[in-house]
Amino acid sequence: MVDKEKLLEQVNRSGFPLQLAVEHAVSGNSGRNRGWKVYSQEHSWKNDFSGTSGFIDLVLIDRYQSSMMVVECKRVQNTHWIFLNNDSKQMQRRHCKPWITLIEGDKAKKFDWANLAIDPTSPESSFCVVAGQDPKSRPLLERLAAEANEATEAFAREDLPVLLSNNGELRIYYNVIVTTAELVVCEVESDVISLASGTVDSASFSSVPYVRFRKQLSVDRTVDSTAQYCGPPFREKENTVFVVNSKHLLEFLEQYDVEESSIKGAIREMR
Repeated sequence: MVDKEKLLEQVNRSGFPLQLAVEHAVSGNSGRNRGWKVYSQEHSWKNDFSGTSGFIDLVLIDRYQSSMMVVECKRVQNTHWIFLNNDSKQMQRRHCKPWITLIEGDKAKKFDWANLAIDPTSPESSFCVVAGQDPKSRPLLERLAAEANEATEAFAREDLPVLLSNNGELRIYYNVIVTTAELVVCEVESDVISLASGTVDSASFSSVPYVRFRKQLSVDRTVDSTAQYCGPPFREKENTVFVVNSKHLLEFLEQYDVEESSIKGAIREMR
């Protein structure tokens, strides 16, 4: 006889139920999420530059067909993802770095990562602490973010012929990780960190619905020594991955908005 409880336990150890729940929430709440819908699921991808491949859990597209989110669903149990922040200016960030494709005529005039300002605002961090990680292995979120970054770029390259054939003009692609983990920001002043022990004596903690995780994820990206950058050249290797608590995904989609002037600025930067 089939033991349904054991089978159900086995199903729930996988991440597929969360993926199905996210798909259902987006598809069934178009009025609340400003017209976002599921464009594709279990979408296979291959990055020809790195040779890596995989499956994108979900690809979402907005009502204007100008913004897409490449979504990785990560189910964890009773876990906090703690993001360190030692700069109060990073607590309400609007900037991020998605991929932008701009079509003019029958050519892709802009086709690269670029900086944009979008809502909703969120804390930004480059450090994430997850309990139980092997200190000798690459941190969990860094691995997830790097793969999400590669998947997004691969999808944007695959999507290019579609935009060209449809005479599309502009499309923006974002890296997004949706997780059941509780997201917590640890605000700490650098001067209270012990140089002798490398430990923090005091800090404040706050739960947040989403975070901008910004790091040098594009490891194969070289910096052009002749280019004029708005900031330090090393930031060209950085990318942004939005980490969203699953309970706040619809809120995140509802508040999504791109600052038009930042799009114009991003296009100028990419010339």
